[in-house]
Amino acid sequence: MDLAAVAIDTQLIGAFLGAMLTLAGVVTVELLRSRRERIARAEARAHREEDRERELWEISRPAADAVRERFIAIVRSASPPNPYEPPDPNRPDFEDWFPESWEDVDPLLERDIALIPSAQFRSHLTVVRECIGMAFALQQAGYERSQSEAVRRAGRTGLEVVSAWLRGERVLAEDLARELDVLRQHRKEVHERWADEDRLRVAYEPEQLVQAETERPSRERGPRATRESHDQ
Repeated sequence: MDLAAVAIDTQLIGAFLGAMLTLAGVVTVELLRSRRERIARAEARAHREEDRERELWEISRPAADAVRERFIAIVRSASPPNPYEPPDPNRPDFEDWFPESWEDVDPLLERDIALIPSAQFRSHLTVVRECIGMAFALQQAGYERSQSEAVRRAGRTGLEVVSAWLRGERVLAEDLARELDVLRQHRKEVHERWADEDRLRVAYEPEQLVQAETERPSRERGPRATRESHDQ
């Protein structure tokens, strides 16, 4: 009787262990299948993102080429005449020509930059575009010795940034990143100075109005008093 009970217990234990091993095998298979599916989904998602990025890059390439050509033209316009070429008597002074010309170029450059899909590169190029527009203020902030040099230096930075994008680079070289940081810092200084000037102007204008109001009655009384004394 005891031997029969032991045999039954052994069979139950064996059946239980077999069921547990079977269950463990099923769970392991399911886990492996789930892991393979996750990996496959991640790879498919990565491929879709790569395909989308490649498609966006192809679509945005004409705009990036246009940005590059505009920066080339800007740098050339701000460069001194070639000493090995005969001087052009019709070439205007940069300081006289640039502000009016930039009003035409700036919106076109802004439009082309907006078509570049990378938010990071759009930010870099926007910094360059804004700094070219405030070149005179950058010169005063010590970025360069003259307005034309400030435009040329910022334009070359923009040219290197968009060229890196066209080469498929997504991380800027260290020296180029440093130059962009310099531009950002000078832009910040210019904006802070402009804000200080605005605050001073807002504080100064009411004083001017009060002074004008106090001076106007005296000016109005002056001629009338002169006429009254003359009549007497």
